[in-house]
Amino acid sequence: ERLGRTRQPVYLMSYSIKTEAEGQAITPDNSTTRYQLRGSVTFALRDAATNAVLTQGTVDGFTAYSAVGTRVESESSRADALVRLMRMLADRIVTQLIATSGGWNKA
Repeated sequence: ERLGRTRQPVYLMSYSIKTEAEGQAITPDNSTTRYQLRGSVTFALRDAATNAVLTQGTVDGFTAYSAVGTRVESESSRADALVRLMRMLADRIVTQLIATSGGWNKA
């Protein structure tokens, strides 16, 4: 979504996503009612013609979600948090690409 698609790619991006949920609010009966969702993406941008790495890096971020309510509500909340986290990480990758583009973008 952030970078769009092209018919003749000049650049190729590879990436690896890692996520982890950690309980943040625990009731006296040991039920977790809130989770923090952390994520990181390690990426590399390559020249499509030569496969040379032009820039690479890792971005990270976190968000949280509530686990109160029914199982369906909790899963919906988790899924929404995951979407928010992925968008945040995508924005951070784009920011890093823009910040470093002067060194690798010869177009």
